[in-house]
Amino acid sequence: MQEIGEILKAKREEKGLSLADIEQATKIRTRYLEAIEEGDLSAIPGMVYARGFIKSYAEFLGLDGQALLEQYRTDSHEEVSREKQEIEPAKTVTNTPPGLKKSNLWTQLAMGIGVVGIMMIVYMAVVHHSSAKPSPSQPQEATTQQKEEKGESASPSESAPKTDAEKTKTEEKQTPLEPVSKSSGNSFYKVKGENITVQVTAPRGANWMQVVADGKIIASETLQKGDSRTYSAGSQLDLITGNSPAIDVTVNGQPVALEQVLGRYEFHFRAE
Repeated sequence: MQEIGEILKAKREEKGLSLADIEQATKIRTRYLEAIEEGDLSAIPGMVYARGFIKSYAEFLGLDGQALLEQYRTDSHEEVSREKQEIEPAKTVTNTPPGLKKSNLWTQLAMGIGVVGIMMIVYMAVVHHSSAKPSPSQPQEATTQQKEEKGESASPSESAPKTDAEKTKTEEKQTPLEPVSKSSGNSFYKVKGENITVQVTAPRGANWMQVVADGKIIASETLQKGDSRTYSAGSQLDLITGNSPAIDVTVNGQPVALEQVLGRYEFHFRAE
């Protein structure tokens, strides 16, 4: 990892850029950039973000970010293999005194008897509860007949089936919104309506993201697991994520089919 950091630092200095310049362009904090260049990723919250930062940093400098990530994976695998070969845990053998073995045997036997006794008590309680249940109420037909005799009738709103328009609207909400086109690292969606409202939740883990509404950055933050955010725009909204498998997205109340990517990916929504 230190070799990759040296490559990035050398390329940055070759271009005459400071860490502040890199932070402004990529939105990656300076302390994370320093950690990458020094080869110490302990300051970065999670390997998903570390890989995403390395790739974004490298591509901004004009390097092949994917190739550097592959090199990082190879170096990490070799280092872990060496550590496993060098460190072998010593096997210890504990001799248990004969008296202690007998004590453990009696303890286990007593616990087993206790468990069986508890199971018998629970079983008897269940049987008693089942036998004490009251008889079922009269059939529903009798209740219906009584209502008819009293002149009661079901209201039309309760018995009327859903119209075709209501069914279509329900199906649209349940059907995920699919992209109309895709390109490298991008998915494009058409949204029905004059405005766009996007809700992002993170039920499966943390996710860094940036939100651009009508050409203006309105958010750049990290959602922790369980967080939820809502953003609105007029005619276009762009959502840039760092860990799309961790999030769920809805647009105008309709779930969105997301490309599952560990790393930077952009989702573009346009109102029709």
